[in-house]
Amino acid sequence: MPRFTPPDPSGYSERQRELAARYAPERRPEAHAVFPLADGDGRLLGPPALWVLSPDIGFSLAEFGYQMRWGIHLSGLAREAAILAVGYTLESPFELFAHERAARAEGWTDADLAVIAERRMPASADAEVRIALEAAWSILDTGTLDDRLYARGLAMLGLEHLFQLVTLVAYYRLIATQLAAFDVQPPGVRRTEPDPLEETG
Repeated sequence: MPRFTPPDPSGYSERQRELAARYAPERRPEAHAVFPLADGDGRLLGPPALWVLSPDIGFSLAEFGYQMRWGIHLSGLAREAAILAVGYTLESPFELFAHERAARAEGWTDADLAVIAERRMPASADAEVRIALEAAWSILDTGTLDDRLYARGLAMLGLEHLFQLVTLVAYYRLIATQLAAFDVQPPGVRRTEPDPLEETG
């Protein structure tokens, strides 16, 4: 049995219905063209499927997520590279399902994605992408930026935009944690639990 089954929309409270409505395809046509966050029956997918459990928190996370996608001053290439650094490092299936598609829409190729997954720098990476990936990998490995990387990020991005980059990585790390704890998978994917008898021989 799956660890988590999203609640049936027919049982939503009014507040849950308000939150779910944000992810209806007609409400987010530009994002829906890249990856869906609700299926044809109105069931939420990915992070919103969890957020609807506590809609007041869900609304806060939804607004936070909107700012992280559309309100920060990073190029689409740099933003998606940093998000993928989180997804690949934490092996987050839904983040990769969603943001590999978003990355391709921004111009990354499948070959570029394979390089990022191996923690190497794409040959086409500009200075902003380079600092975004290096900062993301550092935060994921150590929880911070060392003095050298901080100074480079500050010189490259400025204080406000470096803060945005660090927050972007932290936000998607949070989302990956939520998805992992509740075993939320991409559409059509169902995790198969190992047979304990097979593990013990």
